[in-house]
Amino acid sequence: MCCLYHLGQEIKSMKKILNLGITVIASATLLSCGKLVDVPPAHVGKVKLASGIQDELKYPSTFRLPPALMVRNELILVETSHFAIQENIKLFMPEDKLNLTFDVRGTLFISPDQSAEIFEKITARRSDGNSRVSLITANDVYTIYGEQLVRSKVRTIMSQYTIEEVMNKRSEINDQLAKEISDLFLAKNYPLGVIQFGLADIQYPPVIVQAQELAKEREVAIATAEAQKMVSLKEAEAALEVAKKQQEIDLLEAETQVLVENKMSEAVSEAFVTQRALKILDKMADNTSKTFILPMEAFQKPEILMGVYNKMFNEKTAAAQFKSKQ
Repeated sequence: MCCLYHLGQEIKSMKKILNLGITVIASATLLSCGKLVDVPPAHVGKVKLASGIQDELKYPSTFRLPPALMVRNELILVETSHFAIQENIKLFMPEDKLNLTFDVRGTLFISPDQSAEIFEKITARRSDGNSRVSLITANDVYTIYGEQLVRSKVRTIMSQYTIEEVMNKRSEINDQLAKEISDLFLAKNYPLGVIQFGLADIQYPPVIVQAQELAKEREVAIATAEAQKMVSLKEAEAALEVAKKQQEIDLLEAETQVLVENKMSEAVSEAFVTQRALKILDKMADNTSKTFILPMEAFQKPEILMGVYNKMFNEKTAAAQFKSKQ
């Protein structure tokens, strides 16, 4: 009986040893096979252990989490891709005493080298139901570090301008906004960077729009009046040129007439006129079929008879032409 008792005790001891070996083997297996996880492109990650978050930054890759028996080791990801932001702002413009509504839109990024504090200060959320992977999105980072700073800085910059300057200097203002916000992120050592940034969808006050439309209408009216003025001036200049040419023609004709009269007066003397008058009287005496009544001036001014003679000559010429046609 004593031997059987000792044999039983030895069997129990062997079972304990066997169970302990199985446990050790299972533990070793678990320790050698941690959870397989991925750090996708445009992300960085850090491993969270029971003792805290490791300092090592994981770049896009696939690896296994360190195995653990009592706790669940995790991977925390931070999104570092370029992302778009938009802020809707309504601002009272001090110079104009009017409200200006506009958007600011931009493309930002998260610098991996400045992401260390993100893991410690922003709560990560489980990613795609994976109990071992948590994610901090770019929008989460912007909400914490950028949103209020951007809105405040934009208001400060925009309040320095008038609405008219906003209309005329939009490109210059966009450059200023992008530079000053980027410089502010750097000064505060925030893990955000600016790729592009500027104004969008500006809604000007109706009174400003109406004033601009009226100004444009006046500008068009003035341009039209100036154009009409130029046309009228050109027409007047053309008319003046024509009048000058006509005046020159009239003067030339008058001068010609004077020259003709002078030549005639020089060529026709009183004796010549008297001689011609006597010849006319002879012709008239030969014509017994007609009776001529001459004024007394014809005998005092024989040149009158030249007109009578010319008339007679013209009548004879016309009669001869008529007979020839018959």
